This record gives sequence, C-alpha cells and structure tokens, in this order.
Amino acid sequence: MPTSVGSRSIETLNVSKEHKEANMPNLNETQSQNSKENKENNVPNLNDNQNDTSSYQAALEARRERLAAMPEERINRRIRLDVPFATTVARAAVHTAGELRGELVAQFGPFAAQILDGLDTTAKAARQAWNDHERQEEGVQLAPMHREIVAMHERLFVDAESLAIRGHLSRASVASHRDPRSYQGALDAVIGLASLLRENWRAIAAHTPITPDVLDAAEEIADRFGKALAAGPQGSSGRTSALETRLRALSLLVREYEELRRMVLFIRHFEGDAQRFVPSLYSGRRSRKGKESEDEDLGGDDDAFVTPGGPVPVNGGPAFPINGGPAFPNT
Repeated sequence: MPTSVGSRSIETLNVSKEHKEANMPNLNETQSQNSKENKENNVPNLNDNQNDTSSYQAALEARRERLAAMPEERINRRIRLDVPFATTVARAAVHTAGELRGELVAQFGPFAAQILDGLDTTAKAARQAWNDHERQEEGVQLAPMHREIVAMHERLFVDAESLAIRGHLSRASVASHRDPRSYQGALDAVIGLASLLRENWRAIAAHTPITPDVLDAAEEIADRFGKALAAGPQGSSGRTSALETRLRALSLLVREYEELRRMVLFIRHFEGDAQRFVPSLYSGRRSRKGKESEDEDLGGDDDAFVTPGGPVPVNGGPAFPINGGPAFPNT
C-alpha cells in the first residue's frame, strides 16, 4: 500500500439528531462531566479531535499492514456510510459494549476481547483514511475547470459558426472544433478556435462581437486547464491510492463492528436492548425515500444476525464459540 498522502485536521465530531435516535449519548454535552471518568476507564474522548490528529494518523499507520493484506472478497467497493457518524458510533460503542465485556469474553472467548480492544484504532484509521481522501479531492479539480472552458468554447464557437455562415470563415475549419465533451477535446477546441479567429482577425474584426480581450481570456483559460490536465496522471494516482485505502479501512471497520454487533445481539437477545450498546452504523444515513437506511449494505436487519437457541455463524464461517469455546480466527 502507498504511504500516507498527508492529512488535514479532523473536525470536531458533533453528535447529531441521528445519534439521539440511535440512543447514543450526546458526547458534546457530557464531555466535561465525563472527562475524568473516561480517562480512568480508557474511554476515547471523541471531542478532542482537533488536538489529537496525530493519534488518527498513528491509527491508520497501525492498520496499513492489515489493509494491504485484505483479500479482494473482503473489500466492499460499494460501501455507503456517513463516515463521521459511523466512526463516532463505533468509537462510542467501545465504551457502551465494553460494559458487557465480561459476558462477551465468557461467551465468545479471546475474540471478543480482540474486537473490543482494536475497534477504536480501526475506527480512527477509517476516519483518517476518509479525511486523506477528502483532502485529495480538494486538490486540483478538473470538472469545474472543464465547465469553464466549455462555456468559453460555446461563446467562441457560436460566433465562429455565424461568421462561417456569412462567408467570413471556412465552415470546415470551424466544424473541426465542434466537440468539447472530453477534457482534451475541450482544450483542443478552444485553442483551435482562438487561433482561427486570431489568424483571420483582419477579415472578421468588423463582423464579430468577439474582442481581442476575449481571445486573451480564452487562451488563459486553456493554458490553466492544459497545465491541470498535464498534471492529471500523478494527481489521479494519488486520488486512486487514497480511495483504495479509504475503501479498505471502511470495509475493515464495518466488518469488525458487525462482529461486535452480532455478539451483543446474541447475548442481549432476550433483553432486546442490543441497539443501546451497538446501534447501526447506517442510522445516520437516509435513503432516497427519506427513510433511515438500516444495514442495507449488509443485505439484512437485526433479526438476520441472531439465531436463538444456537450459535451464530460469522460471515458464512464457523459458528460463534459457546461458553468459552475456541477463539475466533483473526478477521
């Protein structure tokens, strides 16, 4: 995997309305009250992000080897998450599900401890990978520049076509600069039209609203777009690397969190309160119809994770160990 591509400051995580709907505590309101208690219990302070960016970077570095080794079948390339919300929920669940640590370890063995101990790092790594990708996307943006050069093309082409109809320019020479749809096509078309109008300026000056200043502007836009386009392969490579890291980190987060969620759903089945300890990562995202999207990327709901009266299989693998059975393999 490529090395980190630089990291922007992580914004303070504000717990939104969806957190309350998911029965999550308002972490902003309780920060001062719980700060001492959280430190004593090794609970992550989710509001210290602006002063704690190094820990997010360190978390991503700590997970890079595992991310690089992830087999393709475990990478969800269609994952759809509200990442700030999901990582906040996952980190908070380290504390809430941690209240059940004794029961979880007694039921599922060392695997439960492994998930509880590693989930905060995985969530931080996912958030950092998301921020790295967002930062890449805030770099050179070709699409807005393409729209700008297309607008200039339309202005030049409409006038050049009018001049050709009236016999002041060759129709064939104008038609050859017709198509601005691709990036390179738009660049070539604007440069070509500007050159065509300049070469024939004496013949057309009295018949066009286009001025030399407009041609200067067209050439300036083309120059900027050409330089950005020339830098495209390197920038695209960086964006692709950041996107790959983001997809792998989010896939790992969802996998680890759903393992924890399955275990809590199993031991709290009869109490029916598992959602209080491990709410869905998808509760913060709404579908196109405006309804909350609950685990739709996993293809099921809470009931799909529980098989009352027996062990629960893990992602198609062996069933949960019961009453201190053998540990789970590493995910």
